[in-house]
Amino acid sequence: MKRQVLNQKISMLIFIALFFMYNIHAMGYVPLEFVEGDTTTREIAENTPAGTNIGEPLKYSPKLPDSCLGVSFSGPDFRDADPDVFEIDSVTGQLTTKTVLDYHNKPVHTVKVGVSDGSQTDSIMVTINVLSDETVAFAPTIKSDRTASVLEPALFKILDIEELQVHLQRLSADSDGSLKDQREIAMLKALLASMHPDKTMLLANYPNPFNPETWIPYRLAKSAHTQITIYDASGTVVRHLELGHQSAGYYMSRSRAAYWDGRNDFGECVASGIYFYQLQADTVSPLRKMIILK
Repeated sequence: MKRQVLNQKISMLIFIALFFMYNIHAMGYVPLEFVEGDTTTREIAENTPAGTNIGEPLKYSPKLPDSCLGVSFSGPDFRDADPDVFEIDSVTGQLTTKTVLDYHNKPVHTVKVGVSDGSQTDSIMVTINVLSDETVAFAPTIKSDRTASVLEPALFKILDIEELQVHLQRLSADSDGSLKDQREIAMLKALLASMHPDKTMLLANYPNPFNPETWIPYRLAKSAHTQITIYDASGTVVRHLELGHQSAGYYMSRSRAAYWDGRNDFGECVASGIYFYQLQADTVSPLRKMIILK
């Protein structure tokens, strides 16, 4: 009889223990995930110093003890330079620059951040838009939340076409298909189709100083035969960059800007030193300075 009672008590204790273990696990289980979902966007101005925080920290839930946290960090392709461009604080989730970012070299970066507690994992793709100095200094913003959407009139005058394209891509990616979003997307597309610079302008080459190649961006207010002439410090012409007849528009990115390989008209590499360049199109621009440093 005593043995039977003892066995019943043991069975009851085992049942109670299993019951509490199951319910504690069930009540305590919360999926580990990033608060912003699978994708998010951050922005940072070009030429900001290394060590600059990029927007708000990435937040995940539930918050884990530091000893349980493991954060992975990579670009979309492991051969990409992004892991050497950014870093992340494994405790706070704060993305930070490791180098100075160049809008003309790469205006958009994509990185993947992951979090793990040993049994659960989650990841988020972060698009980092590098804003040009001109946009940061002068450009208004496009507000694109779900309650109010305003395409500011000043955009038609001062926002660079490449920045508009970035805004259009972002809006298209975030659109919920609403009539409001469709109208704004259509407006941006129409603006891009009809937009021309109001002034022909020669811009600063990049990189500068350089060795041995550089890109020279410019804007054309109207179609014209276009040429860039490069002079040495004494004023002697060393190279003519014949660009042919070009339509009005923005020639900013490496695929559109003028390219100089550091050679003269005879194919010879020029020496280190100061050089000047000038745009000849519908008007003749002032000279700008660049430096070859070998």
